[in-house]
Amino acid sequence: DFVTTRPAIHREHIAEPQEPRLAHVDLAVSGDSAGVAIGYVERFVDVPRSGNTTERLPKIVFDLVLEVKPPRNGEIEFESLRRLFYALREAGMNLKWISFDTYQSRDSIQLLRQQGFVTGTQSMDADSTAYDVAKTALYDGRIAAPAHEHARTELVRLGRDPKTGRIDHPAGFSKDCADAMAGVIYGL
Repeated sequence: DFVTTRPAIHREHIAEPQEPRLAHVDLAVSGDSAGVAIGYVERFVDVPRSGNTTERLPKIVFDLVLEVKPPRNGEIEFESLRRLFYALREAGMNLKWISFDTYQSRDSIQLLRQQGFVTGTQSMDADSTAYDVAKTALYDGRIAAPAHEHARTELVRLGRDPKTGRIDHPAGFSKDCADAMAGVIYGL
Protein backbone atom coordinates (compact mmCIF):
# COMPACT_ATOMS: atom_id res chain seq x y z
CA ASP A 1 0.00 0.00 0.00
CA PHE A 2 3.14 2.22 0.01
CA VAL A 3 2.25 3.27 3.58
CA THR A 4 2.70 0.18 5.77
CA THR A 5 4.63 -1.74 3.10
CA ARG A 6 6.92 -0.67 0.27
CA PRO A 7 8.35 -2.77 -2.53
CA ALA A 8 12.07 -3.48 -2.35
CA ILE A 9 14.17 -3.16 -5.48
CA HIS A 10 17.04 -5.61 -5.84
CA ARG A 11 19.21 -4.40 -8.71
CA GLU A 12 20.97 -7.77 -8.92
CA HIS A 13 17.65 -9.49 -9.72
CA ILE A 14 16.89 -7.40 -12.81
CA ALA A 15 17.43 -9.86 -15.65
CA GLU A 16 18.50 -8.44 -19.00
CA PRO A 17 18.38 -4.83 -17.75
CA GLN A 18 19.20 -3.45 -21.21
CA GLU A 19 16.01 -4.86 -22.76
CA PRO A 20 13.28 -2.23 -23.15
CA ARG A 21 10.38 -2.67 -20.74
CA LEU A 22 6.71 -1.82 -20.83
CA ALA A 23 4.67 -1.16 -17.70
CA HIS A 24 0.89 -1.12 -17.58
CA VAL A 25 -1.04 0.33 -14.66
CA ASP A 26 -4.66 -0.32 -13.77
CA LEU A 27 -5.28 2.64 -11.47
CA ALA A 28 -7.55 2.73 -8.44
CA VAL A 29 -8.02 5.18 -5.61
CA SER A 30 -9.67 3.66 -2.57
CA GLY A 31 -12.28 1.03 -3.44
CA ASP A 32 -10.13 -1.34 -5.48
CA SER A 33 -6.45 -2.17 -5.63
CA ALA A 34 -4.27 -0.81 -8.39
CA GLY A 35 -2.53 -3.35 -10.60
CA VAL A 36 1.00 -2.80 -11.93
CA ALA A 37 2.94 -5.10 -14.23
CA ILE A 38 6.26 -4.69 -16.04
CA GLY A 39 7.64 -6.98 -18.71
CA TYR A 40 9.86 -7.32 -21.75
CA VAL A 41 10.26 -9.49 -24.84
CA GLU A 42 12.91 -12.10 -24.07
CA ARG A 43 13.02 -13.50 -27.60
CA PHE A 44 10.77 -14.59 -30.45
CA VAL A 45 9.67 -18.21 -30.75
CA ASP A 46 8.06 -20.23 -33.51
CA VAL A 47 4.57 -21.42 -32.55
CA PRO A 48 2.98 -24.19 -34.63
CA ARG A 49 -0.59 -23.56 -35.70
CA SER A 50 -3.10 -25.74 -37.56
CA GLY A 51 -1.81 -27.37 -40.70
CA ASN A 52 1.76 -26.51 -41.60
CA THR A 53 1.51 -22.94 -40.39
CA THR A 54 4.01 -21.48 -37.93
CA GLU A 55 3.83 -18.05 -36.34
CA ARG A 56 6.84 -16.21 -34.91
CA LEU A 57 5.65 -14.55 -31.69
CA PRO A 58 7.21 -12.90 -28.64
CA LYS A 59 8.03 -14.71 -25.43
CA ILE A 60 7.28 -12.21 -22.68
CA VAL A 61 8.95 -12.17 -19.28
CA PHE A 62 7.39 -10.26 -16.42
CA ASP A 63 9.74 -8.53 -14.03
CA LEU A 64 6.94 -7.87 -11.59
CA VAL A 65 3.24 -8.04 -10.97
CA LEU A 66 2.15 -5.83 -8.12
CA GLU A 67 -1.16 -5.37 -6.35
CA VAL A 68 -1.22 -1.99 -4.62
CA LYS A 69 -3.92 -1.97 -1.98
CA PRO A 70 -5.37 1.29 -0.74
CA PRO A 71 -4.07 2.12 2.74
CA ARG A 72 -6.51 1.75 5.60
CA ASN A 73 -8.87 4.76 5.57
CA GLY A 74 -6.84 6.31 2.75
CA GLU A 75 -6.22 6.49 -0.95
CA ILE A 76 -3.53 5.11 -3.23
CA GLU A 77 -1.10 7.92 -3.94
CA PHE A 78 -0.29 7.93 -7.64
CA GLU A 79 2.99 9.67 -6.84
CA SER A 80 4.16 6.47 -5.14
CA LEU A 81 3.64 4.55 -8.37
CA ARG A 82 5.58 7.14 -10.34
CA ARG A 83 8.41 7.01 -7.76
CA LEU A 84 8.55 3.24 -8.22
CA PHE A 85 9.11 3.73 -11.96
CA TYR A 86 11.82 6.34 -11.33
CA ALA A 87 13.56 4.02 -8.84
CA LEU A 88 13.48 1.07 -11.26
CA ARG A 89 15.01 3.21 -13.99
CA GLU A 90 17.69 4.44 -11.56
CA ALA A 91 18.39 0.80 -10.62
CA GLY A 92 19.28 0.12 -14.25
CA MET A 93 16.02 -1.19 -15.69
CA ASN A 94 15.37 0.06 -19.24
CA LEU A 95 11.76 1.04 -18.52
CA LYS A 96 10.75 2.79 -21.70
CA TRP A 97 6.95 2.66 -22.09
CA ILE A 98 4.23 3.13 -19.47
CA SER A 99 0.57 2.73 -20.32
CA PHE A 100 -2.46 3.28 -18.11
CA ASP A 101 -6.09 2.47 -18.22
CA THR A 102 -8.03 5.66 -18.77
CA TYR A 103 -9.27 6.07 -15.18
CA GLN A 104 -7.65 9.18 -13.61
CA SER A 105 -4.42 8.69 -15.55
CA ARG A 106 -3.92 12.04 -17.36
CA ASP A 107 -1.78 13.65 -14.62
CA SER A 108 0.57 10.66 -14.29
CA ILE A 109 0.86 10.36 -18.06
CA GLN A 110 1.92 14.00 -18.34
CA LEU A 111 4.39 13.86 -15.43
CA LEU A 112 6.02 10.62 -16.61
CA ARG A 113 6.28 11.96 -20.17
CA GLN A 114 8.15 14.99 -18.76
CA GLN A 115 10.63 12.50 -17.24
CA GLY A 116 11.34 10.90 -20.62
CA PHE A 117 8.98 7.91 -20.59
CA VAL A 118 6.77 7.14 -23.59
CA THR A 119 3.26 7.14 -22.14
CA GLY A 120 -0.29 6.52 -23.23
CA THR A 121 -3.60 4.88 -22.45
CA GLN A 122 -4.90 1.40 -23.19
CA SER A 123 -8.27 0.32 -21.88
CA MET A 124 -8.77 -3.32 -21.02
CA ASP A 125 -12.52 -2.73 -20.86
CA ALA A 126 -13.27 -1.15 -24.27
CA ASP A 127 -13.27 -4.55 -26.01
CA SER A 128 -11.70 -7.99 -25.59
CA THR A 129 -8.71 -7.52 -27.92
CA ALA A 130 -6.02 -7.18 -25.22
CA TYR A 131 -7.35 -10.20 -23.35
CA ASP A 132 -7.64 -12.24 -26.55
CA VAL A 133 -3.94 -11.58 -27.24
CA ALA A 134 -3.04 -12.36 -23.61
CA LYS A 135 -5.05 -15.59 -23.60
CA THR A 136 -3.32 -16.84 -26.74
CA ALA A 137 0.12 -16.01 -25.29
CA LEU A 138 -0.71 -17.80 -22.02
CA TYR A 139 -2.05 -20.89 -23.80
CA ASP A 140 1.03 -20.93 -26.07
CA GLY A 141 3.30 -20.98 -23.01
CA ARG A 142 4.96 -17.73 -24.09
CA ILE A 143 4.61 -16.00 -20.72
CA ALA A 144 7.02 -16.22 -17.79
CA ALA A 145 5.91 -14.45 -14.64
CA PRO A 146 6.77 -14.49 -10.95
CA ALA A 147 4.45 -16.47 -8.71
CA HIS A 148 1.57 -14.20 -7.73
CA GLU A 149 -1.43 -16.02 -6.28
CA HIS A 150 -3.77 -13.04 -6.47
CA ALA A 151 -3.02 -12.44 -10.17
CA ARG A 152 -3.43 -16.15 -10.93
CA THR A 153 -6.78 -16.23 -9.16
CA GLU A 154 -7.95 -13.17 -11.07
CA LEU A 155 -6.93 -14.68 -14.41
CA VAL A 156 -8.71 -18.00 -13.86
CA ARG A 157 -11.94 -16.28 -12.76
CA LEU A 158 -12.26 -14.07 -15.82
CA GLY A 159 -15.14 -14.61 -18.20
CA ARG A 160 -16.59 -13.14 -21.37
CA ASP A 161 -19.82 -11.19 -20.99
CA PRO A 162 -22.15 -12.82 -23.55
CA LYS A 163 -23.97 -9.54 -24.20
CA THR A 164 -21.00 -7.20 -24.70
CA GLY A 165 -18.20 -9.66 -25.56
CA ARG A 166 -15.94 -7.89 -23.04
CA ILE A 167 -13.85 -9.69 -20.45
CA ASP A 168 -14.92 -9.16 -16.85
CA HIS A 169 -14.70 -10.61 -13.36
CA PRO A 170 -17.51 -12.19 -11.34
CA ALA A 171 -19.31 -9.98 -8.83
CA GLY A 172 -17.32 -9.58 -5.63
CA PHE A 173 -13.96 -10.27 -7.30
CA SER A 174 -11.33 -8.14 -9.03
CA LYS A 175 -9.16 -8.07 -12.15
CA ASP A 176 -6.65 -5.32 -11.35
CA CYS A 177 -3.48 -7.42 -11.69
CA ALA A 178 -4.97 -9.35 -14.62
CA ASP A 179 -5.65 -6.05 -16.40
CA ALA A 180 -2.07 -4.92 -15.77
CA MET A 181 -0.68 -8.19 -17.15
CA ALA A 182 -2.97 -8.13 -20.20
CA GLY A 183 -1.89 -4.53 -20.84
CA VAL A 184 1.78 -5.52 -20.88
CA ILE A 185 1.23 -8.56 -23.10
CA TYR A 186 -0.89 -6.62 -25.57
CA GLY A 187 1.45 -3.61 -25.52
CA LEU A 188 4.54 -5.68 -26.22
